[in-house]
Amino acid sequence: FLLNWVYALVAGIAAFTIYAYVEWNEPEVNWGAAPQARAFYSAYTSILKLRKTKKHIKNWRPGLLVLVRDPIKRAQMMLYAQTLKKAHGPIFYATVHTGDYSANIGKFHYAHSVGYLPENVPKNSTGFYEAVLAESFRAGVQNLFQLTGLGSLRPNTMLIGYKRRWQTDSDEVVSEYVQVLRDTLLMGMGVMIAVGFKRINWFLMDYAPPALQHDIDDYADKYVGGLRRDTAKSQRHLSAHKSVEGHERDSPVVGAAAAEQDKFLAARGTADVDADVNVNVDGARADAMQMPRNQLQAENALYLTNAWAAGQGKDTVIDVWWMIDDGGFCMLLPYIMKLHKFWSRCTLRMLLVAEEDALSTDVSTMQSLISKFRLPYQGPLLVRAKKEPETKTIEEYEKLAKCKLSETPRPEVIKKWLILSELLFEYSRYSGLNVVTLPIPTKNMKPSMYMALLHMLSDQLRLPPTMIMRGNGDSTLTFYSE
Repeated sequence: FLLNWVYALVAGIAAFTIYAYVEWNEPEVNWGAAPQARAFYSAYTSILKLRKTKKHIKNWRPGLLVLVRDPIKRAQMMLYAQTLKKAHGPIFYATVHTGDYSANIGKFHYAHSVGYLPENVPKNSTGFYEAVLAESFRAGVQNLFQLTGLGSLRPNTMLIGYKRRWQTDSDEVVSEYVQVLRDTLLMGMGVMIAVGFKRINWFLMDYAPPALQHDIDDYADKYVGGLRRDTAKSQRHLSAHKSVEGHERDSPVVGAAAAEQDKFLAARGTADVDADVNVNVDGARADAMQMPRNQLQAENALYLTNAWAAGQGKDTVIDVWWMIDDGGFCMLLPYIMKLHKFWSRCTLRMLLVAEEDALSTDVSTMQSLISKFRLPYQGPLLVRAKKEPETKTIEEYEKLAKCKLSETPRPEVIKKWLILSELLFEYSRYSGLNVVTLPIPTKNMKPSMYMALLHMLSDQLRLPPTMIMRGNGDSTLTFYSE
């Protein structure tokens, strides 16, 4: 206006016309923005700065590589990984496609938006997404091990689903699955195998155990896992609370079903209750669950069946079976899970299998570690190790493995894992979730033998959802400042 008001007026009208046209048509054009460039530069420089930081156990956090066939169709894997976000570690979701690279790479890039999760994933899901094209599943996973991540933001733990159809799949497919587990450990990464997680309702506010795959009274076996209180009142209502081979133990209150059961029995009165309880003295153990013999026991069994079918989300127990020292990985992951609101109401319970002559030493050591690490575990609860597995257990394993136990490379080691499968059924079949140590997939063990062993440790017809995991041996917990 100071130089020529006519030119200024024409320029103002032209600018307003262009602005109105853009606002009206809303063209799909990326004009670029200074904040975007600044965010990119800040992220780039921050990753470079991580090179100067020294690694320390206190800063260890799980970086997950989650193998999913499809992040939408197999949402249970993605939703479980989201419950580990409190560790503030990177999460990479990956899909392996098999095919000819030269012939299909164009279609592959067109069909996959590599880098980030698709827009139609569940709300608040965060993480990166990678898809690779390789000649085989194993080759694709090996590529992911070597190339996934950037700088210090790399995965150190692989999360994979359990191959449910291993008994009907070809030997090549099963062998490739076991080889992937072996490659993961050779790569120096931890392994997590999710079994039965499809049964979990991930859209609830709190975790509720899925319905039992069997009726609560289908098995006449003794259950000593802690469905009842270890008090005089609960002993009068149910039976003497004793463990395997007559070894008495104290058990904390676990499971909302125990409290509700006490209320149920108290409402019916305590008169003549002792006459209704059948105590089995075989091996100095008492039946916690048995076939009902009168109306009170029938109603009590029916109530417990309905309670477990509906799920006990408020006081659900996560049983962690401590078998070996893998750097604290199996202790740390359940604690990280509990930090998320989905698992926050769960009770962490550690179970320790020990020989008779090492019971006091193992307990004092574990209690000291739990106290120093300030982990919210109950226990450790002692489970006396058996000398030999039951004949039925051996027969079932031999049927699954399609070979005799004596034909396995290390029969004595297999027997120990079979004994653990029996203890899982005796102590943890009514828990909300089991965490079990992963057996090492050695080269001299056939894939069918190894998969049969995993099946025995996580049989979803008898056990709750199970996480089979193993660390790479590096320390993940410390109580030292330096």
